[in-house]
Amino acid sequence: MKTILLTLLFSLPLFAGNEGGGGSSSNLAVAILSQQRDCAIKSLEVRFWYQAQKTDLMSINAIATDSLKDPKARAMFDKMKMNGLAQDILKTKYRLSKKCVDAKGVSRSATSRFSPGATICLNPESIVDGFGIHISDAMILGLLAHELAHHSGFTDTEVRNGKDFYPLGTSVAGLIMQEDLSSASGTEFLDLSQCTRPSFLEMLKGVKYEVEF
Repeated sequence: MKTILLTLLFSLPLFAGNEGGGGSSSNLAVAILSQQRDCAIKSLEVRFWYQAQKTDLMSINAIATDSLKDPKARAMFDKMKMNGLAQDILKTKYRLSKKCVDAKGVSRSATSRFSPGATICLNPESIVDGFGIHISDAMILGLLAHELAHHSGFTDTEVRNGKDFYPLGTSVAGLIMQEDLSSASGTEFLDLSQCTRPSFLEMLKGVKYEVEF
């Protein structure tokens, strides 16, 4: 953490006052948080692109249904398997956008439709703002498992217990972290190398967001 903080501090402009006698500590703190957020977003863009190559996503299909401890998660996952989860993963495309809306027109961090192979829309900015700057690969796979559940017809109401608990995504992420079913890890991930260059997707497509893999 000390290395991360020092790297960010030395990459920031000096916040000197009018008399040149120093800067505002609150401005400096805001600037550090802003750079961390931007870095996390750029890092997430790259990692979503790699997830779209299907390698780690197939680890979701490799999960044994009875290894999921939550009964609601098991029931949903069993239906997803019966509906052909592996083929669904291979057919699915991903779109990064600054705005993802569900069937009711509500903006969300990630959305998809009730049809196998339907595009999954992901808003990296909203995901970072919702989850924080440290998002493990296992958490990403849990989020994508949640969206894949919609392809089997599960609504948002059906895929959660209570207001904010999503049993399938949470169970998948936890299991991947526990059993290391893929190259994904539970380690906090903030790749500072992404802070020093343009967005990976800007270089890849020339346009930021509204990019479909």
